[in-house]
Amino acid sequence: MKKTYPDLTPRSFPDQLQSPAYDPFHLIPRVLPDHPRVLVSADCIRRTRQRLKRDGWAKRCMHRLLSNCDAKGIFDRPLPFPMDRGLNNNALGILERNALAFALNGRRVHHEVTLHGMRRMADLIRRRDPVTSDHFLVGGNLNESRAIGVLGHVYDLLAIHGLSAADDRSFRRLLETTRLASDRNTHLTCGNHNSWSLVGRISIALALGNRQWLHDALYGCLCPAGWRYGLIHQLRHDILSDGMHWERSFGYHYYTLMAFTEAADMLANSGIDIWHAELPTLKQDDTKDLHRAYGPEGLKCLKAAYDAPFYMAFANGDLSLLHDSGLANLRGTYIWGIVYDKAYEAYQDPKYAGLLNRIERDYPDSKRACPGVPMSLQSHRGDLDFARVRHERYPAGRFSLKRDTLVSLSGEHRSGHTLFPVYGAAVLRGGDSRTAPGAFVFYGPHSAGHQSPAALHLDVQLGGRVVTGVPRLKGYEDPRYLAWGRTTTAFNTVTIDERSMFPYDAGLDSIWECDHWRDAISDGELVTFNPDSENGLVRVRNTRVYPGVCLDRSVLIAPHYVLDVYRVTADSIRQIDWTSHVCGRVPVPRGSSAVRLGRARGFCHLKPAYRLPVKGGSLNVCWETDSIPYGLNLQVPRGGRVVMAREPTVEGGKCLGELNPVQEQSAVMVRVRGRSALFVSVWSTVAAPAVVLKVTGTAGTDVTVDVGTRMGRDRWSLPMRVE
Repeated sequence: MKKTYPDLTPRSFPDQLQSPAYDPFHLIPRVLPDHPRVLVSADCIRRTRQRLKRDGWAKRCMHRLLSNCDAKGIFDRPLPFPMDRGLNNNALGILERNALAFALNGRRVHHEVTLHGMRRMADLIRRRDPVTSDHFLVGGNLNESRAIGVLGHVYDLLAIHGLSAADDRSFRRLLETTRLASDRNTHLTCGNHNSWSLVGRISIALALGNRQWLHDALYGCLCPAGWRYGLIHQLRHDILSDGMHWERSFGYHYYTLMAFTEAADMLANSGIDIWHAELPTLKQDDTKDLHRAYGPEGLKCLKAAYDAPFYMAFANGDLSLLHDSGLANLRGTYIWGIVYDKAYEAYQDPKYAGLLNRIERDYPDSKRACPGVPMSLQSHRGDLDFARVRHERYPAGRFSLKRDTLVSLSGEHRSGHTLFPVYGAAVLRGGDSRTAPGAFVFYGPHSAGHQSPAALHLDVQLGGRVVTGVPRLKGYEDPRYLAWGRTTTAFNTVTIDERSMFPYDAGLDSIWECDHWRDAISDGELVTFNPDSENGLVRVRNTRVYPGVCLDRSVLIAPHYVLDVYRVTADSIRQIDWTSHVCGRVPVPRGSSAVRLGRARGFCHLKPAYRLPVKGGSLNVCWETDSIPYGLNLQVPRGGRVVMAREPTVEGGKCLGELNPVQEQSAVMVRVRGRSALFVSVWSTVAAPAVVLKVTGTAGTDVTVDVGTRMGRDRWSLPMRVE
């Protein structure tokens, strides 16, 4: 492989980087294949036609496709100007479906609708002022990117059978005008908005056969607003070297991976293999990078992005809901369409087959919107995607957490425990049983707007259920998003002086804060990761989110419980609030007294609140989640107070992949005032209870914890200094 690419930066060598001759990874062929080569290939068309002769599920998908082809007179008159965004969006969907239907069944009516509709689209764009119009067709960066991609799909499908010279000229001009609209997308760099912009640009470039535009979409190009990063940058930099997306949200990992899947599939239809490209990690800023994760030396592949979530999940597929995720279990990935269908086509990995089969088992056919159709084709584009999937069914598949492996270049999976050192998280598992205890600990940087101020956040799984909670809100428009969802006290960590962690410490009105905007670093530090025994241990630290304060958390997993030791030391007297949110209603014990937690952000939403009675420095908090009783045993620091409060919840509204009813959530807070505090707790099921019997040490010294279970007494030593 040539060494030139890593040495050429857009700031220094923009002309060389934009030259079609510059292709160090040898991706772009001299000649693209014949149409179709964008949404589908000729092989896809032939395979789908054969399926339609024999397969019931394919016939049902085709019936759905045809039912969505009805133009309802939308093209009987010119499309209105000023533009009707909703109407234009519907028109594009009708065009794409008629174009594919004609490619599959050859009925002229579909061809005529597509031609007529494209002429209306071309006429609409001719009447639009490209300089003053604030949108192209449908408005919004993401919507416009998808609309642009659809135009590429439609032209490519029409071109299979040829077009008149006049139509071809008109339609190509229509596609060429998308460039200005795409250039106006101000998301130029590492984010998911640019990922989807690149999908639209790749679709247009392939449809037109424009190698320069294709090169621009892959390697980057100059736009009026600056240098637009290409797909190659995002694969080298924005999928981290442990396989996760840099925005550190499982939901947005898959949303971006969906874009990469679309891009890789279109490119494969044109003979360009991004699926298996081994690309060197990025080692320098490409002018305006949004995060600092560079290196290490080595090559990485897109496959790691499909693999990593398997190692982020607990043994039953459950995931932490931290950071705007919305994905509660891997089974919910069907919402992103054929992501794993396409990944299995590319890599033949049995764990992808196993997940696809599990999704089919977990969602009964009788409850599907489209019975008799696979879950990955239940999405709003399933009637199109059915013509793109190669496999009708999948082998049983397999995946085991017992096998030690690396995740991409930096992720480490050993003895059933996983470390993501670049993302900044560890997952501990008390065994490979689906009911084994588990712990997810986040210590990474606050590098993206989709993150919440939750350094050293802990999620706990017991009995096959994540029993800790995070804010569940209706959406970004929910007025509680800032005052609750973006506060530290809403998460399972420590709050200092009733103020949220950096970068939400300034009390601003944005829900999109990140350390990049403040020119500061929020990264935590991995102190210890010990996966070499049955009892996995992780210790993490953060000294950056609260000036003058060191947060230090050790989490240990045992076969029947999770032990949490949280040390806090400060350079002055502070109010220190350790908070955990549990999925279920915690009963108010006898002897409790009502309290008010004040008007500070986050705290104002914890009501009603009660101070709980503490005897002998220990307190058991019990609750039920899905009718299973759980317990949290707390060792309360001297002078500490324990508060239990109700918290905001949304009725109903299951997260993706969530099968059980949504639970009410309760907050348990231990409040201490001082220069230091040591919080020790143990999580367990009531069926296999564990309690803290004895604690020796302080926040600034070695700590020893004795935990009692029905099987005896465990002693854990947690030294302050680690060699």
